[in-house]
Amino acid sequence: MTQPPAHTEVPPPGRTGPRQEAGEPATPGGVLGRLLRYRSAVAGVGERRLLLVAVVLFVVASAVGVANLPPLETDVRWPVLLLLPLLGVPATVATNAWEYRVTAGLLGHRIPPAEAARVSVLSTAANLLPIPGAVLVRSGALRQRGTGLGSALSVTTAIGIAWVGVNAVLAGALQVVAGEPPLGAALLAGGLVVCALAGLLAARTRGVVLHRSDVGTVLLVEVVAVLVAAGRLQLALWGLGYSPDAAQSLALSLAGSLGSAVGFLPAGLGVREVLAAGIGPIVGLPAAVSLVATAMDRVLGLVVLAGIAGVLVATGAGATLRPVDEELA
Repeated sequence: MTQPPAHTEVPPPGRTGPRQEAGEPATPGGVLGRLLRYRSAVAGVGERRLLLVAVVLFVVASAVGVANLPPLETDVRWPVLLLLPLLGVPATVATNAWEYRVTAGLLGHRIPPAEAARVSVLSTAANLLPIPGAVLVRSGALRQRGTGLGSALSVTTAIGIAWVGVNAVLAGALQVVAGEPPLGAALLAGGLVVCALAGLLAARTRGVVLHRSDVGTVLLVEVVAVLVAAGRLQLALWGLGYSPDAAQSLALSLAGSLGSAVGFLPAGLGVREVLAAGIGPIVGLPAAVSLVATAMDRVLGLVVLAGIAGVLVATGAGATLRPVDEELA
């Protein structure tokens, strides 16, 4: 596959995109094909109903969590909570942009940092739609650079699976050392299996040739992504007046990666918080505290992210990033 120059721009709306890779069907089969067909099936009213279900679940779960909060260890630390949107969101955007550049690199593309950051913001904002919006937006951006649709979806999905696996490995390893060894061993083993599945999916993707350096880079970026997510939860818990340890924050961050993998609700809205409430007591955190901290992280993060995404859309910076399913229409 011919690699476009590093300065190549994403084609503006209306321009015919790159031709499909030879030998690759317009619509992928298997799991990826079902993903796109499901996306089409829940369009319109179905999406709005799912969004309503997610919002209700999120609001009810958060209200129950707040009502059942145990006494605070200290007063609410507002300056610490402000660090969440001021530091946590930029760190997340930067990490996601790096992850996108690594993903594109596996397919032979060199993405400028500014464009990667733009795709990162818009893809994260797209997660507010049912179906993994980040996967579809990132895949659409790669599609417009000449990558076959099946390859773009496959490698993007593989990176998302690797995120879940690395999260489980890190949380498990820390539990083995400083928490609950049986739980840690189970998480560690499960995470290694998930990482292996991600590697297998990436290796079987058309146009991808995995080298050891590529595997190392993917693992490194996912480690950083997990640490950023855990750091945000640590700030949320500190800000709410509690004092968690690193093992607890890492375990709680697993709710985020697992919740995002739930494709039928936007960004795992509500599911992530409920999962956090279930994980918290296992690692020594009250369920209500875990739920409220996770909800606080989401809300404060979305305030800043929505503002950035709104500016990009208003200025037309996101107009060229069409969702994958629109390209198939």
